[in-house]
Amino acid sequence: IDKSKPTISPKPGHGAEGVVMGQRVAMSTPDVYRIQKLYQCRVDTTHITRPSTSQSVVTCNFDSDICSFTQDTHDNFQWTRKSGNTQTAHTGPTADHTNSAGSYVYAEANGHHHQKARLLLPQTVAGGDYCVDFWLFQHGSQEGSL
Repeated sequence: IDKSKPTISPKPGHGAEGVVMGQRVAMSTPDVYRIQKLYQCRVDTTHITRPSTSQSVVTCNFDSDICSFTQDTHDNFQWTRKSGNTQTAHTGPTADHTNSAGSYVYAEANGHHHQKARLLLPQTVAGGDYCVDFWLFQHGSQEGSL
């Protein structure tokens, strides 16, 4: 953890000790949702503002392709663009998170223990700090952690 950047940690005594929600100045919609559920609050994310699309470096929902990302050729296996269930039953999403009719990308973890699958940002993205907002689905008896 980079102690020079803000880190969001849940309040002790709520079953989430050691969980770090991220290093950023603001919380994402999923972070706000998790915190509200953790503290048994009414879930309300209507107050969260998002940058306009013109401020975004990459905006992608994977519905038509993998956008401007590229597959890393120096990793161990690849990401797959998909709609519906994943190849291995009961381990992945059954649909995308937006409307259940779109696509998503996933890395089939079955048979890839301690290996890496990477998507790379376009070379046109300048260096610096960026906020990445994505939906994560992890399920399975040996899912591990990020």
